[in-house]
Amino acid sequence: MHAAAWRERWRARASLPLGETARCLLDRDDVSGRLGEITCPALLLWGSRDRSLPRDRMELLRDRLPSATAVHVVEGAAHTPALTHPGQVTEALLAFLR
Repeated sequence: MHAAAWRERWRARASLPLGETARCLLDRDDVSGRLGEITCPALLLWGSRDRSLPRDRMELLRDRLPSATAVHVVEGAAHTPALTHPGQVTEALLAFLR
């Protein structure tokens, strides 16, 4: 299922997990056209089992953020690699900060 279909599916629900926090994420403005304005360095981390954020969205960030790293894939991680794979994330973060 594509991201747009998931968004519509979640919007149709009367109640959402995380309540208004989830609603805020669904109803936010799309700023992908303005990514080139973000000039600070950006570390891109993506869990190989992330079902909520497709790899192509990370590649869009890599391509449009002027100072982004390559996409660092955290093998076996889902949407929150910092929680499930802290060692790998810490290594990537330390390398990025050096």
